[in-house]
Amino acid sequence: MSVINKMLRELDQRHAMALPDEREPPKEVRPVRQAGSGHEWFWRIFAALMVAAVGWMGWVFYQIQPRQIATDLAYAAAEKARREPAAAEKKQQPVAPKAEPPAATPKPPAEPVATMKLAESIATPITERTAVAPRPAAPPPAEKRAPKSSPPNLSSPAMKLEKRELAQPPAQLAEAEFGRGAALLKQGRVSEAEERFAAAISLHRPHEPARQALAAMLIEQRRLEEAKRLLEEGLAVNHANLQFAVALSRILVERRDYSAALDVLDASRPAGAASGEFNFLLGSVLQRLGRHREAADAYHSALRAMPDNGAAWIGLAISLESTDRRQDAVSAYQRAASSSNVAEDLKTYAEQRIRQLR
Repeated sequence: MSVINKMLRELDQRHAMALPDEREPPKEVRPVRQAGSGHEWFWRIFAALMVAAVGWMGWVFYQIQPRQIATDLAYAAAEKARREPAAAEKKQQPVAPKAEPPAATPKPPAEPVATMKLAESIATPITERTAVAPRPAAPPPAEKRAPKSSPPNLSSPAMKLEKRELAQPPAQLAEAEFGRGAALLKQGRVSEAEERFAAAISLHRPHEPARQALAAMLIEQRRLEEAKRLLEEGLAVNHANLQFAVALSRILVERRDYSAALDVLDASRPAGAASGEFNFLLGSVLQRLGRHREAADAYHSALRAMPDNGAAWIGLAISLESTDRRQDAVSAYQRAASSSNVAEDLKTYAEQRIRQLR
């Protein structure tokens, strides 16, 4: 035990003599960066890119949706083409060579008239007529063939057609182009349909359905200068076309060029003598030029074709009132107010004029 006690005492002395812990603290203290701050901007940029991608995809989906076009001119073109399809095809049928054998199969029947719902809730049927199947033409003589070194004129509309169609008359080629353009228009492929209609006109200038459809498309797109030039060319070919005359006059009236509009209508008066729409527009133009007696005559002619047109009765009443025919004007205002298809604002105006003139 003494040995043990001696060892314990020595240990106590050693602990008493030992120095305290004198480890020096670190000479400098550095701040620790906050973890995770570098990932925040990455996710923000990623989210912005995703939003931009979704917006772009929505814009592309909207652009590829089919568009529909409503035009009175296209309706008139389709109606005219539907009335006389058999006569046009019989007239445009190419004469087959004598040595050519008869066709083995009959011609396919024409497809039925299709309709499409267009803008502003106007149903405009467009007849898509099947082009007559062309017969193979005899190869041209060797001396008339073009030399191989001469390049073809790729800008010509005929170069876009198939080789087997080159032997057909221009009128029949134009009819085929018009049919393709009508089919493309029904699918909402407006630019391609426009090219087909233009090709039909370049192949055969008197092709009125293609000119009407193209002019209607231009008017819908507010390309009025191009539509005006196209209609003027059509009237130069056939000045008796009332649809062209009325459409061109409306463009000129919108530009307030009433004198030019009257010139167009005067040139087509013999063909439009029995047309209510033509005489109504003629009366409106004459009224704006201050020629009220002539305007009243034009309104009378319009009302003979459409006696329930309230707007025509209003126009007649205004011209009669301007020529001091007050009683006749009151009667015309009364007919306008009692009409079933007059606009509400025109009806209110007619009732006010009746009270003031009495």
